[in-house]
Amino acid sequence: MTCVLDASAALSLVLGDEFTDTSERILNLVVAHGAIVPTLWNYEVTNGLLAAWRRGRLTEDGVAHAIVGLQRLPIIDDPSQPSQGELIGLAREYDLTTYDAAYLWLARNRNLSLATRDQRLTSAARRAAITLVD
Repeated sequence: MTCVLDASAALSLVLGDEFTDTSERILNLVVAHGAIVPTLWNYEVTNGLLAAWRRGRLTEDGVAHAIVGLQRLPIIDDPSQPSQGELIGLAREYDLTTYDAAYLWLARNRNLSLATRDQRLTSAARRAAITLVD
């Protein structure tokens, strides 16, 4: 089944020091069934890659390989967007950033599981009865 893939889970697929058994399960799920992401995903992932490069965790070639690797995965950008009120409401209710609330909103509204490595978002998804990829 397709899942919602957040930036933390995506980065765990391309950062060697973050790749775990859970990352492998997420990767296999995405390869087999695809993933859907909110529009902000591209910005969050590229910012994460830039931060990894700045901290010496990735070389320039490593960043380029990570980008190509992620682009090859069947990841679809969802065109629907929550209203600002919906985002703020979810962020308040679950003590999230509005960025993370966008992932929660997408998983809930599409009735999809959520792949995340973020502990706060994991906790919010559990409270919202959203299935997690683990």
